[in-house]
Amino acid sequence: MHTYLLNLFPGLLYAVGGYDGASRQCLSTVECYNYHSNEWTYVAEMSTRRSGAGVGVLNNLLYAVGGHDGPLVRKSVEVYDPTINIWKQVADMNMCRRNAGVSAVNGLLYVIGGDDGSCNLATVEYYNPTTDKWIVVSSCMSTGRSYAGAALSSSSSLF
Repeated sequence: MHTYLLNLFPGLLYAVGGYDGASRQCLSTVECYNYHSNEWTYVAEMSTRRSGAGVGVLNNLLYAVGGHDGPLVRKSVEVYDPTINIWKQVADMNMCRRNAGVSAVNGLLYVIGGDDGSCNLATVEYYNPTTDKWIVVSSCMSTGRSYAGAALSSSSSLF
């Protein structure tokens, strides 16, 4: 069972990682749904199995952030380029996270909250693709949270 669906390009929807439900194996597979042809196809696999990964789009690239493989919570990040059907590793986040909210704002990819396997996180960090670095935002949320959504308002404010 895939748990993360994301609309990257018009007419395409991506299911990234998750777990299969039967054997409870975390998945590295990625499927793409074309709603014009009503067909699912496999695209390149991630290099790492990830369930509970945050998924976001920045500069027409798909990012899979953190997640877990069984009890191992990850801080690694992979980016998918659909024009060449390849995943590649980018810089690790500063903290292990799963079940985090992800949103792109002003050319940066923000990761909000999540959990590290033992407690919910109130921290936020962002990725700058130009420098390939993650920066922790100095201000934390008042409440640690995981499984929270992240959305961008029309005024470019992150909620």
